[in-house]
Amino acid sequence: MSIQGQTVPRVPPITARVGQACQKCFKSVEEGVALKICTTCRRVRYCSAECQKADWKSHKSMCKALHAAENGPVFYDTIAPWFDVPLDGKPADEVAQKSALAELHTVQVQKGKSFNVIEQNIIGWQPRCLACARTDTILRMEARAKGSEAVTLSECPDCHLAFYCSVDHWNAVREQHSQHPDEDGYADLPQCALNRQIRLDTLFKTSLPDQGETGFQWVPARIKEEWTSLNGADWGSEFGDLLRQELQLETPEQVQKSIAYGPMLRSSTEGLSAPMSILYALENLYPDNSWTKKSTLSVHVLGPTTDRELAGAMAFEEILHQLPDVKTLEITFCGPEMPGQASEQWLEMETCPDCRRLGRRRKQRIVKRMYHEYAKRGGSSYSKPDLAIAFNSGCSQEEADTWKPTIKLLVDGHIPTVFTAFNREEGEAEGKLFTEVGATLVPALGPRVNPWGSLVLQKEANRVTGFYAVNGWLAGGFK
Repeated sequence: MSIQGQTVPRVPPITARVGQACQKCFKSVEEGVALKICTTCRRVRYCSAECQKADWKSHKSMCKALHAAENGPVFYDTIAPWFDVPLDGKPADEVAQKSALAELHTVQVQKGKSFNVIEQNIIGWQPRCLACARTDTILRMEARAKGSEAVTLSECPDCHLAFYCSVDHWNAVREQHSQHPDEDGYADLPQCALNRQIRLDTLFKTSLPDQGETGFQWVPARIKEEWTSLNGADWGSEFGDLLRQELQLETPEQVQKSIAYGPMLRSSTEGLSAPMSILYALENLYPDNSWTKKSTLSVHVLGPTTDRELAGAMAFEEILHQLPDVKTLEITFCGPEMPGQASEQWLEMETCPDCRRLGRRRKQRIVKRMYHEYAKRGGSSYSKPDLAIAFNSGCSQEEADTWKPTIKLLVDGHIPTVFTAFNREEGEAEGKLFTEVGATLVPALGPRVNPWGSLVLQKEANRVTGFYAVNGWLAGGFK
């Protein structure tokens, strides 16, 4: 992957972060490789001396800082009291977060400069005991302090992405991990089942050439004869048959045996989540289907990023494929992270052969401004879109103050709007924020799990529970 002429290393997958894949080439234990641990930091593993040597320039400073932090007194003296408490039978998220922050601070002091994403992930996603949040590093430090032999974490025999430091601790949380639906509400599945799904999706992604942040892209070629409601539908009912046809899976037995179908369907939702969330929001914000018959449909995307919304803009054509009466789709990408050379002029984007034959158009323009600034600058020429949408905005956490004028504009101007979020915590916080400034939320649009959020889940960093996904939650919709 390259950005403005610079080569940016691929970020190692979750399997590498927990020591089950090579840190450099990402070959995993499922592929039969024998992984050897870095003997200095004991955090990353490699499939060969060649991979370790090739990664050394990148890993060197972090390796030394991790080693120094583990063998110095500051980190252990800070965290030791947090682990000297009895079990309560619940996953130890609070302790995991506190100890991770302490470790991040200590290692960064040793390193002398800020982390890059790969370095931060080594700490954020390292294996932790589900019951007490101890890591292998903490277990080694405890053993050294007590003059005893260090134990190492064991992994869940089913998902291999949950860990425990003793049989007693495993027994304390095993039922919660394997049988109780996860609190984030993803398909009412337990953590163990969701972890197994993540492993399959990781293997699928690492088997493909680097596709950047947008990942695997698939948009069905078909154009619907008429609009059909998305209420009550899901990814399987909407796209499953189409994908099965493309994979030539003709019977349920063939689908069940296919190792590609599940990961491919889930991976396709990364890109399709944006247009499907737009359609779902429009359906639930408007009292009838008149919006589906407009000649031109206008959508304003607020606070987009170059590497996700812009790079994945091809998937927005699915809106045209779902709405056969719409002739022109106009997408305005408006936000401070847009490219500096943004001209604000309409660009004609490529469409599929069928859309071209029917004279259907997809247009987009890029505005490098805060949305409230864009609306104010437009004055009387500014016109409300059919929908304003902010994907994974983080408006309740990151740069919250910069979002407040835009949210006020949207609420006071009665602009049809929906916000998505990565997870429950962000979604519920943002929903509360909208109601506090006077928005009346549409119940179907959150805060709740987004039925059209990406199915490619990620494990939360610095915790032992929790998942997030692109557009995983609907934070709130209003007009």
